[in-house]
Amino acid sequence: MNKTLIALAAAGIFAAPLAEARITRIEITKVEPAFGGQSFEPVGAYERLLGRAHGEVNPGDLKNAIIQDITLAPRNARGMVEYSMDVLILKPIDVSHWARA
Repeated sequence: MNKTLIALAAAGIFAAPLAEARITRIEITKVEPAFGGQSFEPVGAYERLLGRAHGEVNPGDLKNAIIQDITLAPRNARGMVEYSMDVLILKPIDVSHWARA
């Protein structure tokens, strides 16, 4: 019985339509060494990129209706609702080693 319920729940999650949001711009405001500059073989040292990601979502898409008060939000010239969020990206300093990791 439990396996059947889990399978049905998983099927419902994967079958649910997804709302579309689009990142339109990423601003990196700070770059600093990650993990105290420690190196990790074979990639080497990492850096932290801190900033903001900006995006937009279509308020007329029924899949976005779950967003509280989206119909009341201001819209840009394309009729979309803009949003932003903080981002933190960890990346190898020497990206030439990235594909080998």
